[in-house]
Amino acid sequence: MIVDKERFNTLLADMDKITDQDIKSLNQLRKQYPYFQNQYVMIAKALKKRNHAKTDAFIKKAAIYSADRALLKAIIMDEHDFATVVEETVVAVAQVETPVAVAPIVPAPAALKEQKEEEAKTEAGQETKEAITPAPEPEPVKTLEPVKPVATETPEVV
Repeated sequence: MIVDKERFNTLLADMDKITDQDIKSLNQLRKQYPYFQNQYVMIAKALKKRNHAKTDAFIKKAAIYSADRALLKAIIMDEHDFATVVEETVVAVAQVETPVAVAPIVPAPAALKEQKEEEAKTEAGQETKEAITPAPEPEPVKTLEPVKPVATETPEVV
């Protein structure tokens, strides 16, 4: 029997409640969903608590699938408390300030007028430069002389 959702969440919150039957169920779940890392951690921790012979093998498998091996070690060695992490997360989310909407900065009418005048001068200057600067003349096309065939003697065949 595979562990149900409620039991899984209970075990995840308190891994000390994992029974031998839960280990079997988690192992079936591991075989069904091999890339789901939580069951590897849960099984490894439960086996370590029981001093089981396969503990090292499951810790190695859990390390392969773990994104943070330092956290994995802390979980297995009982140095990490999930309840504290959840409480810290809730407090941190509550302390996040809501961003204040800021009105866009709009230049004063005088600055807009100056900007438009500068743009007009730049455009007029470019048109003037283009009108004054002549286009470069193309290079004359070179004609090639025809290739004269070279007279070769054919060797006599004896």
